[in-house]
Amino acid sequence: MAPHFNGPAGTFLQRLNVLADLPADLSSAIHDLVATSRSLGANHDIVLQGDQPSQCCVILEGWVSRNKVGAAGKRQITSLHFSGATPDIQSLLHPVMDHNITTLTNTEVGFIPHFHMRSLMERFPVLKEAFWKDTLLELAIAREWEVNLGARSAVERTAHLFCEMATRLEWFGRATRSGSALRFELPLTQIQLGEATGLSSVHINRSMRTLRNSGMIEQSRHWFTISDLPKLAAFADFNPDYLLAERPRD
Repeated sequence: MAPHFNGPAGTFLQRLNVLADLPADLSSAIHDLVATSRSLGANHDIVLQGDQPSQCCVILEGWVSRNKVGAAGKRQITSLHFSGATPDIQSLLHPVMDHNITTLTNTEVGFIPHFHMRSLMERFPVLKEAFWKDTLLELAIAREWEVNLGARSAVERTAHLFCEMATRLEWFGRATRSGSALRFELPLTQIQLGEATGLSSVHINRSMRTLRNSGMIEQSRHWFTISDLPKLAAFADFNPDYLLAERPRD
């Protein structure tokens, strides 16, 4: 499990410290920068395609997505992010956003101005290392999601997404394990799950019913229990090696 940090920036520091060993003075500086935050409701666009952000957002609590909307208005979620993530860090180098960042739940968001972030990265090169590892992790996840869309059935896609999110949540102390079973909260609607897997709500509903009827997943609203993670992983062709950059050190 990742080390625990207190304060408004605690989840952000927790994740950064997994990606690279942070010196105490860097942790203190980040705490000072994320001392205030905004509370946003679900379906709020933090950043829109075409925007030119002057600050990076930090997800302190809640869930957000990277997404793009086609000409017909259909949304495709390209990645999911929960507490501790900095989903628009690329805006430091890419001045115009090519996608949207949208809240999926009630979300607490902090903001760090670009000039402060650049200053920190110059003072603490280890921060550059952390964000570089984070970028490589995002690319690895994107490759796996591409395989999901092109090479797996509807129920396999759904199972794979659950394996991925359960694994990541467990590593950050947000899932409870009992033997091979894992219980966690995934507060997404069926529409949002469909947008993340390229499936309609009908197909998501059928896939979830198949997984429940098989006994591999139990559900109570947004709380899920994977009864046997290795069994579900084998069914979904899930191998967590692509996520290892985010795994806390023992």
